Amino acid sequence: MCADTSHESPIAGHPWNEERLYVLHSIEDLRAELLRQADQASAARAKIEDRNEREAEKLAKDLKAAHDKIRALENGRILQNVKIWLMTLVLSAAGAVVFELIKAWLAKK
Repeated sequence: MCADTSHESPIAGHPWNEERLYVLHSIEDLRAELLRQADQASAARAKIEDRNEREAEKLAKDLKAAHDKIRALENGRILQNVKIWLMTLVLSAAGAVVFELIKAWLAKK
């Protein structure tokens, strides 16, 4: 019932301290790799979010420009309708004057 005091690994024949250091270094390497991957993923997410923000700003700007064009066309249509009514009024008055002049000229004959 003697305790094993040789500090030898029964599996590999290496001292326990070397195996322990190897495991600790492996864990540190894995931790460093995980941190690197997390940083890389974070940078990729930030890049995607930045691109999405730029695209959203561009879409909002394009949408505003389209609405402004529609408003300009509507305002232009209102102005055009006013011009048409004025032109109709002027032509109707001119036609009435010409009609009265022809009627007066025919009445003199």
